[in-house]
Amino acid sequence: MGTKQLTRMALLIALLCVSAQISFPLPFTPANVTALTLVGCLISFILPPKEAVLAFIVYLLLGAVGLPVFSLGGSGFGKLLGPTGGFYFSWPIAYGLLSLFKGSKAAFWPYFWKSALITIPITHIMGLLGMMFV
Repeated sequence: MGTKQLTRMALLIALLCVSAQISFPLPFTPANVTALTLVGCLISFILPPKEAVLAFIVYLLLGAVGLPVFSLGGSGFGKLLGPTGGFYFSWPIAYGLLSLFKGSKAAFWPYFWKSALITIPITHIMGLLGMMFV
């Protein structure tokens, strides 16, 4: 990996960290609505699959070591292994698959439908399983 790819990944990881702070809690669930979904799709459409997965893994590692990068300033293994942990662990899978199946033609509507059909089911199923497990 060259300097250009690493810089691009670092900037997108920083954007993930900032977008997590744009969130509000839902009163009936421990999960929050965040801007991470939008930035996750952006990362998937910009980066190739390996780099997209790696960017999300680095983001999760940053939060695991204690940096307040998760929604509403959360961090640590407690956040990853808590009720919302399924959502966190679904992101590398969902957005890696989205990056894999994005295609070569950049157009809004195909990207929109692919992101909705790939990421939403994976994220919600794994999030639900995480909540059920806890």
